[in-house]
Amino acid sequence: MTLNMSSEMPRGGTLCLSHPELTIGGDATKIKTAAPNGLGVDYAIDGIIYNVLDTVGDRSVTAAAIQAELTSCIYLVTLNAAGTLATVKGTAVLSADITAGKKSLAWPQPAANTCPIGAIKVVTTSGNDFTAGTDDWNDAGSTFTWYDFMAIPPEPVTA
Repeated sequence: MTLNMSSEMPRGGTLCLSHPELTIGGDATKIKTAAPNGLGVDYAIDGIIYNVLDTVGDRSVTAAAIQAELTSCIYLVTLNAAGTLATVKGTAVLSADITAGKKSLAWPQPAANTCPIGAIKVVTTSGNDFTAGTDDWNDAGSTFTWYDFMAIPPEPVTA
C-alpha cells in the first residue's frame, strides 16, 4: 500500500510573517515600515518568503479618489514580491451609519500577487475630505487608526 501525502501537504499561503510597524513617513503623504526586529518585514506570497528592509524609507501610496467629508474608509497596505508598497482604498461609508450600527467597513480586496501587511482607517470630519497620496496621514481634519496584521481580519470594522 502506497500512501500519497501530496494531497495533504499545505500549499501556498500569503501572510505577513513579522510585525511591519506601519508609520507615517518623513514625507507625511507617504508610509514607512519600522519593524521592531530591525531586519525589516518578512512576508509570504503564495508560499514564497520575501523580506523588505525598513531602510527603503518613505514609500509612496497608491493615488486614490477623494474620500468625502463625514465618512470612514479603510486603506489596505500591501507589498508585492519586489517589496513595492501599494494601498487599496476600500468603500467609504457615512461615519454616522457606522456609529448607529447600520453599516460596517469591509476590508478591501488585495490585488493579485500581493501580501496585506496592514491598513489605515481614515475618518473625516465636517468640512474635510481626504485624498491618499496627496493629503498627510496625520491631517488635522481626519482621525487615523493604524492596523498591523498577519492577514486580513475575518470580520469587518464596526466602530
